[in-house]
Amino acid sequence: MLSNAASHDADSVARSPKSFDIDEIFLVLRDNTNIDIENLVSKIEISESIFRLASIVKIDIVDTNDIIDLLKLDGTETIKFTISRKEPNKEVYRWSRKIIIAKVDGFKKTKPGVSQYTFICLPEYAYLNQFKTISKAVSGCFKNTVRGICKQDLGIPQLDTFIDRSDGTNFKAIIPIMKPLSAIEWLMRNADDGGTPYYFYQTADGKVFLRSKKQMIGDGVYRTYNNKPFFSFEKPVIDDSEESKQSYFDELKQKISKDSSNVNLSKYMTGSEGAFGSTIHKIEISDKKYTPDTFKFDNKNLLNKYQPIGEDSKINNTLINTLTTGKNYFINSNSLAFNDDKNYHDNASSDAVANMYSHKALQDTISQSFTVFGDFELHAGKIINLDLLRVAELQDEDERGFVNSELLSGNHLITSIYHTFAVDGYTMHVEVKKDSFIASLDERRL
Repeated sequence: MLSNAASHDADSVARSPKSFDIDEIFLVLRDNTNIDIENLVSKIEISESIFRLASIVKIDIVDTNDIIDLLKLDGTETIKFTISRKEPNKEVYRWSRKIIIAKVDGFKKTKPGVSQYTFICLPEYAYLNQFKTISKAVSGCFKNTVRGICKQDLGIPQLDTFIDRSDGTNFKAIIPIMKPLSAIEWLMRNADDGGTPYYFYQTADGKVFLRSKKQMIGDGVYRTYNNKPFFSFEKPVIDDSEESKQSYFDELKQKISKDSSNVNLSKYMTGSEGAFGSTIHKIEISDKKYTPDTFKFDNKNLLNKYQPIGEDSKINNTLINTLTTGKNYFINSNSLAFNDDKNYHDNASSDAVANMYSHKALQDTISQSFTVFGDFELHAGKIINLDLLRVAELQDEDERGFVNSELLSGNHLITSIYHTFAVDGYTMHVEVKKDSFIASLDERRL
């Protein structure tokens, strides 16, 4: 069914970013028998998010053979599929996934002899996580500890490329009885990179990452997207060069449709979450020493140049970034827990904890979502630039009569993507956030 959604030239080259190919899709039974279910699949949706420990794959089935009963499925079967696309420059992009059925959802008889339902599937490591706990002593730096859990307890392959080795501060800790993924989340709570938090997530192509916000920013901008109602390149004809076809193809990828924005400029909630100031209360158990410390917003590792608050922003005639008692953190440390070695709580300094939560609070300053054509290389965790139009016309409009929105444009972090492969093509619903602006809030234009 889905293979009919692909639109190609004679040499199997995709005509637009909506095109794709289903190379294979098999239901693998418990005895390793492969059942071709391509003719039963009406849609595939893969969702990925930096806030989720694993990607989720939803496969819509139109069943005329009653395969659940006929094949005696028990919900531990796997599905393997390959989706690909050959672009005008002859480069082929391909995702191959093997996932386990976690749930059969929405089962209904639409008419005699036809059932419709959805296989909700997870990667094997997420499924395995539900059936085991770990309790052990760990030592070394944070990243290497997470790598060990992934390899030894979850069996996640190919980590060398996606979770880089680290020479960071060594520490020791005892993981209590926890599920492996919960242990990773527990370790991340006290781990920072330049005051920015870490995220453990899986992208739609099956790769698993452990990356900090600082690392994401360091990768640079992947691509600029716009909602302008014109094209720089003309639609090519069959005799045009591969270069001109690819240029138009790439421009199609950059066009935004169905966009919406959530502007959260109020400091009412972010202030209470410690975005601009907080107090850290640190207690050293070994000598009963109590050390209070204050954190003030430092404007570091933001996505754009200008901070999300004016220099003159005040509450009760007091500058907001000097109000530090609205959010409090409590850290218990014990320097004698492992003799001279650092323990779990020593892995994060006072400023690091406050900084991480400041970044988390600020990430919803501007939230936006939009739909674009399919891109096999666009994933959660990438930084993109949005070049969006302002509604009102001002004097600095460009030669075509358009002017960009300084509020909505700028660098954004992709937090989630929903990849949909359906009969009408491959589209992506993208959710992005930013914590700062491309223009200063202290320079008013009117």
